[in-house]
Amino acid sequence: MAFQAAAATATPAQQALHREALAGGFAGRPGYGTVGKPFNAIANNYEITTLPKDPFHHYDGARLVLSCCLPRLSRFLLRVAVEIISASGRPVPKRIYKLIVVNMMTASSNIFIRRGIYDGNRNLWLPFALPPNASVFPANAGDEQGRPGQPPRYMVKLRHVAVVDVSVLTEVILSGDAGTTKPERESNFRDMASAVMILNAAFQMVGRELYTDNTNRKSIVYHRPPSARDLDSGVLWLEMWVGHYQSVRPSMNHLTVNIDTTYGMMYRGGNLLNLVLGYRNTKDVRDLTSGNMGSVHQLERFLKNLLVIVKRNATNSTKAMKIVKIVLEGAQYKFDDSNGDPTTIASYFRRVYGRTIQYPDIFCVAVGHKNNVVPLELCEVLPGQIYRGHLPPAATSKAVQKGKDGPGARMSAIVQAYKDLKYGESDLIRGVEMTVANQPLQLQGLRKAAPILLFYKDKPVTVSNDSSFTLPGRVFWSPARVSGWAVIYFSDINETRDNSTIARRFASDIREKMGRLGLKGPIPPNHPQNVPLPDIPIPNPHISQVSRGCNIHEHMRNIWREMRMLPALVIGIMSHPSDADQIALKRFGDIDAGIATQVIIRCGAADDYLHNVLAKINVKLNGINWALEPKRFPWYSQSKKKLLNAMIIGADVSHPPPMNTTSPSICGVVATMHPTLMKYVARSSVQMGGARCETILGLAELLQPIFSMYRQNCGPPIPPELPQEERQAVLMKCWPLVLVYYRDGVGETQLAEVTAKELAAIHSAMKAAHAEWEEGDAPMPNVTFVVVSKRHHQRFFPRDRDATDRKGNCLPGSVFDKGIAHPVLFDFYLQSQAAIIGTARPAHYVVTFNENPFDCDSIEQLSYDLCYTYQRATRSVSIPAPIYYADLVCRRAKFMFPPNHDIDPASVSTGDSPDALSTFHQRHFGPVHKDMINRMYFV
Repeated sequence: MAFQAAAATATPAQQALHREALAGGFAGRPGYGTVGKPFNAIANNYEITTLPKDPFHHYDGARLVLSCCLPRLSRFLLRVAVEIISASGRPVPKRIYKLIVVNMMTASSNIFIRRGIYDGNRNLWLPFALPPNASVFPANAGDEQGRPGQPPRYMVKLRHVAVVDVSVLTEVILSGDAGTTKPERESNFRDMASAVMILNAAFQMVGRELYTDNTNRKSIVYHRPPSARDLDSGVLWLEMWVGHYQSVRPSMNHLTVNIDTTYGMMYRGGNLLNLVLGYRNTKDVRDLTSGNMGSVHQLERFLKNLLVIVKRNATNSTKAMKIVKIVLEGAQYKFDDSNGDPTTIASYFRRVYGRTIQYPDIFCVAVGHKNNVVPLELCEVLPGQIYRGHLPPAATSKAVQKGKDGPGARMSAIVQAYKDLKYGESDLIRGVEMTVANQPLQLQGLRKAAPILLFYKDKPVTVSNDSSFTLPGRVFWSPARVSGWAVIYFSDINETRDNSTIARRFASDIREKMGRLGLKGPIPPNHPQNVPLPDIPIPNPHISQVSRGCNIHEHMRNIWREMRMLPALVIGIMSHPSDADQIALKRFGDIDAGIATQVIIRCGAADDYLHNVLAKINVKLNGINWALEPKRFPWYSQSKKKLLNAMIIGADVSHPPPMNTTSPSICGVVATMHPTLMKYVARSSVQMGGARCETILGLAELLQPIFSMYRQNCGPPIPPELPQEERQAVLMKCWPLVLVYYRDGVGETQLAEVTAKELAAIHSAMKAAHAEWEEGDAPMPNVTFVVVSKRHHQRFFPRDRDATDRKGNCLPGSVFDKGIAHPVLFDFYLQSQAAIIGTARPAHYVVTFNENPFDCDSIEQLSYDLCYTYQRATRSVSIPAPIYYADLVCRRAKFMFPPNHDIDPASVSTGDSPDALSTFHQRHFGPVHKDMINRMYFV
């Protein structure tokens, strides 16, 4: 639906619904998509056909929450606070909460007459109310329960806290209405989330009870595969486990449980010494002495918080404890024993436990607390602990191989997972009177039409059924002009042959392809305006050869002297990947000199590869490869036959690995500047990533210069003597009236916070730009805020042959909303790409704020069309181009820091404050050269 048409046809009731949705904090669903070719599909969801009829009573507390939900027709849920106290007074580890709670219910079976639902962390739900006088329960953990004469080690105290309405879950699902006022909507959303959390815990508890070796308390239950071959992770210190994912998803008229299969890399269980040797890729224990260890910081980060059991001797073992730190002194570490006498670790274990330490010279670990030092050889690693650090290439390769399963194999695995979970036989599921359908959910999708792409002189090109198109025989929509350019061949140090012939042949080949795609030579100096430009051929490049690791600045100075100019483009050819040389060349171009650079890994590559390289080069030189028809955008004015002023923004935050608390997060923002909405400018910043803050903290500072640049491109300042009516007309042409903000990487629990804070930043930046131009009366844009995520487990499998590609996936442009999307929130799933391998993963779009009158079809079609505008790929990609570009800006961070700045800093102290670390990183970050800042250098 066109922008004006949507505004003109909206009924008063629809306009009121729009206002109410805004008042509630989230955009309300304006209906479902209707435009497109319908087809039948299967989702990896199973419908929950019967909900519990008996009440669940909720027990909640600071350390442990024991909860419950009420029946469908009941309106209230009772909350009671719980506290677990150990007899010793020490804090109770969360990892034994489950044992304590299960044993509590077993020991007091006369009170806990039916199974409860426990999430293994802070929540327990009971399908009955506890007696009023039942407030304190004794309990033990592990096999201590039931020992004759064994006193209880823990006391569980219960206390009533609040009453919560949970019937809203059924009401909202059936009606699609979460209320009319902001307080009512907020209250209903909170209660709805609580009810879904209860059901989630029920299904996840089923998995945890089936697989007792699982240590993960999240929504994925991992278990050891039956075959030893399936454990192979490609490295000695990791093993690959199978995971079953379960999550309850509310949709219109029904609830479903989303089931998927996945894989997780686990620390290999067994002796800690063997684990460390495998991690260090050595068999010699002498490599673990303090003088041969290398990066202690990296190794300590690898081991920290790993759960181990200390086997002091054949009959004496400790409970599981976390590794706190590395102790370099090894078994010679000195301390005072319980009598106050000085001793060493080796002497202590020999005297007290009769255990001789075999490797006294290698480092030890402190477990439980910093003074409890233990040799590696006595520690046993608990199996099933997920590894969250950076995977080595061999493990990554194994993980990619597992992801190659096609749609048929993936759906078979999901069906098998459903059978393995045995909901119908579960005492827990049956005990709360829930039932689950035995067949996956069937639903209908819509296939959106692919856009027509425009090349030179608006020549239209129709994409193929798999969303791809080719470049040979076509001319770019706006070809760039190439002045001086250079080709540098980076040869290996031990390579003695002259590669200039190879480089010259490559340069001739790529120059010929440049001409075919429309690129031309430089504009002649002093060329008169309004005179057609001549077809000047692209000049021959300067060709040189250097050794890897060379001083790129010195070599570029030599090229400058020989060419008598700084080249506008430098192409670096590398026979093998070289991060150091690539970073040096990219940093020289982006930061130091302000010129376009392109690295090519191999010479003599296929034409398709070179055409894709030239697509990048044309954009970096300020060209445009292809464009969309203006009428494809929902703000196209049919009456004026042109687009309203609009801006599309993409934003992303990339974080360091979870185990890294000293490296920064990188924020990237891109925004359109050209009327075609194909050219973007970028800004980036750093913020501390230890807390993994998802909100872009300096968004206003990033956007204000972008908004001001947009205004500058639209003309000079407005004369003060201009009449008010004419002034307003000019202002409408100088500022964006429509702003679509695509945001990547926001989890469901952070949607509200990120939307609120970043919307405020957008408004603040726009007002600051208005003030900068002394145009405070300029109109504010209508903002549509769209969060896009690919980190989910929703998959779709086509049932109709004409909706299926060659690999069995849905065709590009497949949209799913009705029957699977949220009953109230404005969301949908869009598979815009043709999967090259494996099962296609759709992107999940949530429109959290929508001031523009966009209906479902408008925003679904716009999002799909933007997936064709990614100027690096001759096919539709999986997410809209502005988000891809923002991700590229974030990934560019390794070029933005100087060579001596360690992004994975072993030299930076983990004790430094976040402010000190942030200042350290900001001081060394960028900036991008002034000649590149407004170009697409990041492509």
